[in-house]
Amino acid sequence: MAVNIGIQQPPLPRYAIGLPLSLNYLATPHATLQRRLWSSTSATLGAPILRTDETEQFLRFTRASAGAAVVTINDSSLAIPAGTFDVRIWIRTSAIETSCTLGLRRGQSQVTADNITGAIFSTTTAWTATLATITIDAATNWTLVLRLGNGTAGTLIDVKLGSIMPNGQMPFVGDSKVALGSTDFYYWEGATNGSRSIRTTRNLSNAPGPYYAVENLTTYTISENASPLSPADTTGGATTVQLGIREFDDSMLLGGGELTVLDSGRAIIQGGISSPTSDGNTVSITSMSVIARLNVVRRVAPFVGSLDGYIATLLASVGVTRPLNVDIGIAERPVAVPGFKDNVLTRVKEFCAAQGVELSDLGDAVYIRLPRTRSFNGSDVTQIGTSADASQLAQSVEVFNYNSRYLVNALVYPPASYDDATGTSSDAGWTMDAAILSVDSGSVTTIEVPVLGSLVSVEQPVCVKEVAPSDGAAGSVYTVMGQGSVDGGAGSIQTLDPAVWTQLGGSVTVKVGDNFDTIIITITSGTNEPTLAPFAISMGSGDSTYYSTLRVRGTGIINRKEKFTYLTGLSSTEASGEVGVTIDTAYVQTRDMADRVASETVPMFSRPVVNISGTTDNPGLMPGDIAGSRFRSGDSVYRVITAPTGESGTSFTAVADTTMDDFDAVWALRTFDDFDAVWATRTDLQFAGAPLRQT
Repeated sequence: MAVNIGIQQPPLPRYAIGLPLSLNYLATPHATLQRRLWSSTSATLGAPILRTDETEQFLRFTRASAGAAVVTINDSSLAIPAGTFDVRIWIRTSAIETSCTLGLRRGQSQVTADNITGAIFSTTTAWTATLATITIDAATNWTLVLRLGNGTAGTLIDVKLGSIMPNGQMPFVGDSKVALGSTDFYYWEGATNGSRSIRTTRNLSNAPGPYYAVENLTTYTISENASPLSPADTTGGATTVQLGIREFDDSMLLGGGELTVLDSGRAIIQGGISSPTSDGNTVSITSMSVIARLNVVRRVAPFVGSLDGYIATLLASVGVTRPLNVDIGIAERPVAVPGFKDNVLTRVKEFCAAQGVELSDLGDAVYIRLPRTRSFNGSDVTQIGTSADASQLAQSVEVFNYNSRYLVNALVYPPASYDDATGTSSDAGWTMDAAILSVDSGSVTTIEVPVLGSLVSVEQPVCVKEVAPSDGAAGSVYTVMGQGSVDGGAGSIQTLDPAVWTQLGGSVTVKVGDNFDTIIITITSGTNEPTLAPFAISMGSGDSTYYSTLRVRGTGIINRKEKFTYLTGLSSTEASGEVGVTIDTAYVQTRDMADRVASETVPMFSRPVVNISGTTDNPGLMPGDIAGSRFRSGDSVYRVITAPTGESGTSFTAVADTTMDDFDAVWALRTFDDFDAVWATRTDLQFAGAPLRQT
C-alpha cells in the first residue's frame, strides 16, 4: 500500500493552515441555508430541509419520484484558476444510489466540456466523504454539482461539507476563530454547526496544502484495534501510528502537532503527536487517533435522546469536536442511559457493545456503524497461523437486564433493592427493613444511599405532621420524632411540630451523588430542644415500634434489575467453569438487549476461541477500516481484531466469528438429512471449529 503522511507543525492550530489560506467561521450556524447556496435542479427532488443529528446540522432532500436527480451549490460567481482540483462532498442516503457523479459545471451549460465529473460512485447509508479529482480551465462561473442515479421515490438524501480544494490538499476544519471575510467562498457547510462553519478567504490556487510532507521516512506502522461486540470484551481502542524519520533541524519540535495519514488523497488516520524521541539519527514519533482522547475520567449526566446524540455528548465531554458519522439506520435510535463518573472510553465501548454497533475513527471523523458490514480480502493472505484456547469454557453466562425507564418525580427513597437470591428487584418504597435515620442535638448527619437508577434531580423533602408506612406521598416528605425525655420524664417521645422544627433550623436535604446512582441525605438538628435528642426521621406505629417516614422523589433513569442465565450447551464434564462471565452494565436495558448481548457472549464460552493470524499486501481496505472487517478462511468466518500495517503490508489477528446468517447462506438449499450426514458422528466442539463444512 502506498502511504503518504503529512504533519502539521505547531504553533498552527489543529486542522488549520497558514498563508495563503486562512480560516473563517460563518456568522451563524445556518448561514449556508440562509444564503440559498444549496438547491435541487430536478423535479425528482424536493427542496432541502434543515435537519440535525444532535452534533451538527445537515440538509436533507427527499425524492419526490424515481429518476435521475441533481443537487448543486449554486454560486455562479465562483472564479477558479486553471488546474487540477479535488471536489468533495459528504453524503449519505437511506437507500443505496448507484451511477452517481460529483464534479463542476460552468454556469448552466449542458455542453459536455463544461460538465467535468469524477468517477462514477454509489452512495452508502453512512456519512461518506466522496472525492472527485478533475482538471479544468480558468473560468468565473463554476458550480459544484452532485448527480444522482435512478433512485426510488421516498429515498432520503443527506448532504453537508461540500468543498473544492487544490489537488492533494485536504479540506480543513479549524479550532481557532478568525473574523468572517467577505470574499469568494469555496467551502460550503450545508448548514453544519458554528464550530465547523469554515470558508476560505482567498481565491484557490495550486499552492502547497496545509500539511508538511514527511520526508526521509524510514519506517511506519499503523496499528488498528476492533471495537468489541460484547460488554464482556474489554479490548479495542485507538489507532496508533508509529513513524521513524531521519532527524532534521526542527524534528524535535513536532510534539503537539497533528499527524495525518493519507491514502489516494483521503485522510484515513489523524491524531495528535506525543513527544518525539531521537537516537541521534532517527526520530521516533507516535500519534494516536482521536479515540485515545476518550481514555480519561469524566462526569457525564444521564441522557435521554438519540443514539448519535449520546455519542456526541460523550465526545464533547472530552473536548472532541470532530464530525460524528452515524449510520442513518441507527442514528435516531432512542436511548435513555445512565450518568457516570468513569473512564469515557470504557463507557463508550460498553454502550456500543450493548447497542450492537461498532466504534471507529477514520480520517477526521468518528464513525458509529453496524458491525460485520466490511469484507477483508482473505484470498491473498500468507503465513496463516492458527491457535485455539479452551481454558475459558463454561456452562453458562449471566446477563443483567436493567429494565430502564426515564421517570419524572418517581419515588426513589426508601430505595429499591436487588435480591441476588431470586435475581429480581423490588420497587422503591417503605419496607419493614427501611432504616430510621437520626441526628443528635446540635449535630449534622450525612449518609449516602445507593439507588437503583441514575438521577438527574431530586425534590427536596418537606417536614410534615404525619406519613403513613405505605404512603408513597405525592412529593418528598418526612416527619421528626424527639426520642429523648423532657425534664427527666420517661416515655415523652413525641412527634415534633414541623413549623417549630424548621424555624429552629432543623432540616433534611437531599442531593444526587457524584456518580448519579446515589442520593446524599443530610439531617441538621439546628437549635431544637436538646433534651428531645436524638431526632429521628420516623413515626410511632402505636405499639411501641417506629418506622422510617422519609420519602424522596426524583427524576431520571429508574431501573428494575433482573438476572438471566444463558446456557452454553456444555456439561460439567465438558466445562469445569459454571459461570463464564456475568455482564452487569446499565446499558443493557431490555430483554431483547440482554438476549442480543448473550448471543455475542455465549460463543466466547461455549467453544474454544479460535484465532488465526497472517499477512497480506492486499487487504482490500484502507488502514482504519481493516479492524472489524470479516473474511472466510477454511470452514469458518473470522473477524479482524488487530491489524498493524507497515511498509511490508498488513499483518493481522482474527477471531472466529461465524454467525447464523453465514450458516444459512451455506446450508439454505440443503436438508436436515444432508446436515446429519456430515455432522451426526462429530461433536459439538468439532462443529464449532468448522461450522460451514459440508463434507
